[in-house]
Amino acid sequence: MARLTKKQRVLLQNLLTYVSFLITVAGTALWWRMKSAGDSSPLWLLGVIGYGWTFLALLLMDKFGRRVARKRRSS
Repeated sequence: MARLTKKQRVLLQNLLTYVSFLITVAGTALWWRMKSAGDSSPLWLLGVIGYGWTFLALLLMDKFGRRVARKRRSS
């Protein structure tokens, strides 16, 4: 398997962050509508929302950590 270039890695990371954000927002909106209607939330939906928030948080922490590490190396 070919190794990804830095530009491809950044694009893939941005794509994963964006998709996770969309999954999180859509899942949370669906959960909110179900909750407002008085229905119980299915476990798969709660799992999708949990995945989205967790993965999004981890990706954003990674992006922030890389930025801080890059600034420390350059100074």
